[in-house]
Amino acid sequence: MKLITKVGMVKKGDRLFLDTCYGYFVAHAKVICFKGSDTEEVVIHKGENHYFIMDMLFRGKSWVAEAFLLERSEKVITKYKYYKRGNGIKNLNKREK
Repeated sequence: MKLITKVGMVKKGDRLFLDTCYGYFVAHAKVICFKGSDTEEVVIHKGENHYFIMDMLFRGKSWVAEAFLLERSEKVITKYKYYKRGNGIKNLNKREK
């Protein structure tokens, strides 16, 4: 896992591990908007318009607290849900505190 620390690190199709206000989950970057700019957006679900803005992520103002790039060879712990159709944000478990 590699922590995302600057714009331009995420490419379309990359597998991401996200620590969000709704819990932890794995998603794929579907679309990258405004690539390389301060307002770069990573869309993880086009149909439901779920995305995060990199600048807000870095300033701690995003619903995504931390984002990591996952290598293809890295296995994901089964307790973390994959973000996919029918398994959107509303279906994720709330983070345990």
